[in-house]
Amino acid sequence: GGAHGVPGGVATKQMQEMDRVLQEVSLCLQRLEQFTWFLSAKMGAGEALPRVAAIDVKKSELISGYIPLEEAFISYSVEKAIRNLDRDEDTKVSAMVDEVFFILKKCARRALATSSLNAMGDVIVFCHTVLVTTFREALESLLASTDKSGAVELSGGFASLFAGTTVGGQVADLSRRQVVDSFDGTGYNNLEASANNVLKLHTSLEAELRQVFKGAVRKDEDKAREVMSELATAQQVLSKSLQDAVTRLAAVLARFLVPALAAFDNIDFEEVESAVSESPAAQELIASLEATLQPLSGELGQACFDALVLTLISDHIVAALERLVLGKKAAMFSAVGAMLLDKDLRAIVAYLAGLTHRTVRDPFARLSQIALILNLEEPAEIFEYSWGEAGSSIKWRLTADEVRKVMARRVDFRPERIQTLRL
Repeated sequence: GGAHGVPGGVATKQMQEMDRVLQEVSLCLQRLEQFTWFLSAKMGAGEALPRVAAIDVKKSELISGYIPLEEAFISYSVEKAIRNLDRDEDTKVSAMVDEVFFILKKCARRALATSSLNAMGDVIVFCHTVLVTTFREALESLLASTDKSGAVELSGGFASLFAGTTVGGQVADLSRRQVVDSFDGTGYNNLEASANNVLKLHTSLEAELRQVFKGAVRKDEDKAREVMSELATAQQVLSKSLQDAVTRLAAVLARFLVPALAAFDNIDFEEVESAVSESPAAQELIASLEATLQPLSGELGQACFDALVLTLISDHIVAALERLVLGKKAAMFSAVGAMLLDKDLRAIVAYLAGLTHRTVRDPFARLSQIALILNLEEPAEIFEYSWGEAGSSIKWRLTADEVRKVMARRVDFRPERIQTLRL
């Protein structure tokens, strides 16, 4: 169906006609603005620009008619585009993403071409509003199944598993196989592609702005650039929607890692006799990560998958492993036990580094430093690693109190040697 009950074919013809009219109006405004710039350039310094009343009136009339017409064209075209849920199987992104940005680029360029600050400003701000309201809501609706608390939001095929139920209590009962088989990454990929497209749109319009305003006074170009910067903020809004969705997904998937992470609590790091290879707990965690993440890598684009892996690490894996050493029920470590923890960490980091295109060393930095301290020959050796030195190659993430707590977990480090360190 078309706009306001008009049949689809008729509505399409009306929109094509509106598109043609808008193109002509934009061209008229451009010529009028350039005529004003031409007169300004020919006038001597201090001379008043003659007012051509008829031109000023026509220009105002054109602008006041152009702006609402362009905004109506954008609204109709975007609302039509977001109904297209076809997906590109190569990129795993909905067709509506490209369609919406094609429309916004076309209309924003047309507004820019008018050379009128009023016309350009209003249309660019309207494009921003569409991106952060109508379009964002359409993207988020693809992630659409939430529990009553809103704490867990699932994607695509997940929704059918919870038809008519409260999600919260059900997630824990899902098998990993059910989750990975029903997972649909389209909603995540759409948000990521859209956030990138905002930046591309902003960059291309900025380049055109320099061309359009090259005959204008500098302050007009600066004002136009300021308006354009508003458009770029839509990228932050869409990126936040994506990160929120990834955080919720990571919380669902983290439940499948709990048994493997709990296995570390059963290791007696004080009595362990060998650190030749990583512990069964580390092997189990790597196997659990493989079973949980590998099937999702085919559904999510690389950037979304990387964000998911890093969120799992920072929100769930690192905290559980840090508790081994800094938690209320922290383990005690012999020298061999400290070596085993270091070997386990290296194996986990190496596996996760192989999954992503982004570095995983930063979220593991504190844990790596904890393992380093546990493996010192004696407490004072920490000063050989530039502790407290300005501009050192190691950026320490632990406080002095945390360093002492870690050292206190080594059974063979005497408390008085730790207390006398000038940290």
